[in-house]
Amino acid sequence: MKAKISVKSDLLDGGYHEFPAIYNDYESYLKVVWKEKFDDDEEESIFELTYDKELKEAVLVRKGGISSRMVFKKGVTTQGAVTSRYGTIPVEFYTNNLCMPDKVSNRICIDYEIVGTTKNTFEAVLNFQ
Repeated sequence: MKAKISVKSDLLDGGYHEFPAIYNDYESYLKVVWKEKFDDDEEESIFELTYDKELKEAVLVRKGGISSRMVFKKGVTTQGAVTSRYGTIPVEFYTNNLCMPDKVSNRICIDYEIVGTTKNTFEAVLNFQ
């Protein structure tokens, strides 16, 4: 299903940025895919967020100039990685809160900490077309 996703992250400028997206809600998982490019100097990135309803676990994959794989599960420390032209850095995430779209809300929230560094919040709102 076509949608627009409004993304807000502490790692960005703090405001919402809207992008066209594809949203699919299957029996056992949901998936949202979108592209981001903030300026002419930046290579476009493709983001794919998959949420496993049974495991209650989200995986956010970024492909582009910087690639990453981040795994989020509420109350659990998980492993991920960030890859750039300089190499791959393993990263651990602790997820404080995780919410996904359901019958009541079209909101995505991932409140997490990069273990040993900073606390971040990723929020997104899906607007279905």
